Amino acid sequence: GACLSGLTGLDRTQSVAGFTGAYTTGGLYLADGDFSEALFQGTMVACFVGGSFVSGWMNPIAVPYQIGPSFGPTFMVGAIL
Repeated sequence: GACLSGLTGLDRTQSVAGFTGAYTTGGLYLADGDFSEALFQGTMVACFVGGSFVSGWMNPIAVPYQIGPSFGPTFMVGAIL
């Protein structure tokens, strides 16, 4: 959420629907030589991986398809960001 809203400091925003192709789009921009756009897409990927890391660190024993009480703090961190 924080990355998509423009808090990365790159003066750009990204829609959630547009984020689904960040890996491919970043690679295409890199191949085209547009390093500014490639950096932006790479930042989106890094933020996604970082958010997944924080979620896994806060809830290391997740049960698939069940929201347990340990998800509360994870949702709070997401709301703050």
